[in-house]
Amino acid sequence: MRKDWKFNIQKNIIIPTKYSFVMRKILIIDDEPDVAFYLKILLEDNGYFVLMAHHAETGVRKAQQEIPGLISLDIMMPKKDGLEVSRSLRA
Repeated sequence: MRKDWKFNIQKNIIIPTKYSFVMRKILIIDDEPDVAFYLKILLEDNGYFVLMAHHAETGVRKAQQEIPGLISLDIMMPKKDGLEVSRSLRA
């Protein structure tokens, strides 16, 4: 096995090491602080690195800067809804 790859015994998969941190990074974009905080605690307890944004614009900026492996996106937010955020991230 190459030195820059690691083997995940629990899932029997091989992940390139340079991508393993990105895959464990999750961005939560939610305008409700209580919901975002609950998800953050839940995910951090399971070994994930969690970023949070409480506004759509901030979430888009963080997603472009940090490049998370997963984004938890609230659909109903003020000003810019989750569908618009999703479209802008895909563009």
